[in-house]
Amino acid sequence: MGWRFVVKISLLILSLVMTPAYSEENNFGNQSALVLEVSVPATEERTALVFGFTMAMLKALPETVYKTSTVGTEGLNEFKGARLVDLLAAIEARPKSVIAWAINDCMAEFDPTQEG
Repeated sequence: MGWRFVVKISLLILSLVMTPAYSEENNFGNQSALVLEVSVPATEERTALVFGFTMAMLKALPETVYKTSTVGTEGLNEFKGARLVDLLAAIEARPKSVIAWAINDCMAEFDPTQEG
């Protein structure tokens, strides 16, 4: 059975993309503050794991640009930041599903692979 990850993020951004507006409005300018937690449940083979990421750590990952529309805005919006697949590779994880869980209790489950 594949790993299942619970990703708790302060904003529901499924591909872990950040915009400058998010950095300014939410004090993400503090490069040493934890802004992302990745929890890996225990299995028969290993104990539970928790990975903490700072904004500096996320910015060290390869950056990509993503354009999409959102419910609360008009037209296309551009987001920049690390892709989830790159973050998972950094912690050497290959989950079959990921649950992204925002601070406001919004949640989404999805396939984290490039093909998914």
